[in-house]
Amino acid sequence: MNNKKTAIKAIIFDLGNVLIGFDHRIAVKKIVKHTDMTVREIYDLFFDSKLTRSFEEGKMGPVVFFKKIKVLLGLRLSYKEFLPIWNEIFFAKPETEELIASLPSHIRLIMLSNINRLHYEYIVSAFPSAINLFGIENIIASFMTGFVKPAKEIYELAIKKAGIGKGSIVYVDDRQDLIEAASGYGIRSIQFKDTIHLSQEFKRLGINAISQKK
Repeated sequence: MNNKKTAIKAIIFDLGNVLIGFDHRIAVKKIVKHTDMTVREIYDLFFDSKLTRSFEEGKMGPVVFFKKIKVLLGLRLSYKEFLPIWNEIFFAKPETEELIASLPSHIRLIMLSNINRLHYEYIVSAFPSAINLFGIENIIASFMTGFVKPAKEIYELAIKKAGIGKGSIVYVDDRQDLIEAASGYGIRSIQFKDTIHLSQEFKRLGINAISQKK
């Protein structure tokens, strides 16, 4: 059983595929029509490269990122045409929103995400019900910090935002590597599989969904 010393007082949530779903393949299928590159080449450069990491770290602005992508992929697209393709890969996860909304009101909610400026601005605009569960002031976006997970510094920023010791915090992420990193820094962590499993893990930690947030 949990006592006062170990009771969870804050939960740090990942964003992608936890609070909001996404599928990079949606963009790749559209981009392939505007380049001579293969689907694999597009995917690797678009979403799994040092360039994309630098964008998530805030080391370059959106226009500079687009110009580099355009050259590397030989894109036959304008920046205006590129934006919806890049951004419209996300979809709501109402079951996660419902679970988070039902958490006890005394628990501090923090969002910690590896995310670039374009995706962040799009999500804030397109998914207000999800964002409002946390509040803009409780979102730690990598492009604003200069760090991306699994860097220790960005986890420390989340702990500082929570305003309590690590022993009273639990971190939720769908990626095993990031869960392992957080655990290595002494943060109690849960790998997100689905809301049923997450709810069970919360109950095990003494967190019961008892009240709806307004």
